[in-house]
Amino acid sequence: MSKELKSSTKGTGSKSEQTFFDDPVQDRMLALSMALANELWVVKCQIRRLEELLIANKIITRNAVEDPPSDEERAERQNALDSFSATLMNTLKGQEASKSPDDETLKTYR
Repeated sequence: MSKELKSSTKGTGSKSEQTFFDDPVQDRMLALSMALANELWVVKCQIRRLEELLIANKIITRNAVEDPPSDEERAERQNALDSFSATLMNTLKGQEASKSPDDETLKTYR
């Protein structure tokens, strides 16, 4: 059973917005997922281009790009992954996780 594509102007002024679900939150989540997928694709393309430039300029070899990481690299990546995952999981706490950043953090990204 396919769902009809709907159009909504609710909350968007005169622009029409496609809707796919009865719940607008689901539509926002879909839009967020698609935006993140688009950003991931851009990053993947940039990384690939950097790899090719590094190889073409004989800064690194293709093997250096494709070889598995050393145990030391894995350990460093694991620590970074643990920190990244903890930050992501913190968002599940809802409003508690929506606190404004402290002044030190704000200074870093201004």
